[in-house]
Amino acid sequence: MRTAAPVCVAAGALALSIGLSGCDNASVTAPTTAPSVAPSGSSTPAATTPTAGASAGSGTAVRPTMPTATGADPALAAGQCTRQEPQWTRLACTAEHTYEVTAVVPSTAHQDDMLKRHEAAVATCERKGAEYLGSTALNTTRFRSVTYPIAKDPKAATRFICLIGMFDEGFGGVTQVTGSSRGRLAGTGAYDLRACIAEKIAARPDVSPASCSAPHTTEAVGGGFIGQPADPYPGEAEADKRTSALCAPLYRAFVGAATKPRADIGMVTVPPARQGWSAGSRRATCWVELRAGRTTATLRGIGDKPVPTA
Repeated sequence: MRTAAPVCVAAGALALSIGLSGCDNASVTAPTTAPSVAPSGSSTPAATTPTAGASAGSGTAVRPTMPTATGADPALAAGQCTRQEPQWTRLACTAEHTYEVTAVVPSTAHQDDMLKRHEAAVATCERKGAEYLGSTALNTTRFRSVTYPIAKDPKAATRFICLIGMFDEGFGGVTQVTGSSRGRLAGTGAYDLRACIAEKIAARPDVSPASCSAPHTTEAVGGGFIGQPADPYPGEAEADKRTSALCAPLYRAFVGAATKPRADIGMVTVPPARQGWSAGSRRATCWVELRAGRTTATLRGIGDKPVPTA
């Protein structure tokens, strides 16, 4: 049996909500057969958010245009780190820092349309962040991708500066870190830094990630991208189809093989909706959810074992 309910989540810098940029659609799958699998194992500064176009006196919509930079550091490069805004001070990653540059991408796309340029920047930087960290599960962990503010970059018309930041363990806010995060999510890193959610995803419009050591109903199993930065929105049905294809093997690998159907856990998939896609999101996230109760333990490798309770 499969039911679907829309989940609308707030946008924001290093947004805490699972959808990060607009309304994502959560689909909840209750398997009717046991999954068979290979062994498992296989506030905050904002990303620049353009405002909607104003209307000219003639009634013609006016698209936002490139603002004048206010004199930020023009020399940022991949592997360098910065402090929190408004200073955005460049410093060695061996010092305490808030953000790390994952890529500086040359681009002159959509210079006459800041909404489309913002979409391209976010979509590009999410992929660069995943590559830098070593996992497409980036958005189901404590890490988030952000874009350097265009109003601070004197070369914003010809490049995107992509950064990552990391939440504290309780997802209460962005944290200061020491040392480079390059490759941090490779291997078991994505699991070690995974997110959990106290409430059921489909039950609330504003679910936010939390520490997996706290009581929770939902646990991240992975994620990835279902479109390229330049791709148009594929439509809800196709986005759901791509997300299910992405999540099903991740879910099976995470929970492990079961010899009989389970009614006490199920897979939840969250593809990007049209609004999120327009804001740059191409990512889908995948979760395992308890049908009832909460736990402080992981469901990784649960197979046929009983669900541990909080």
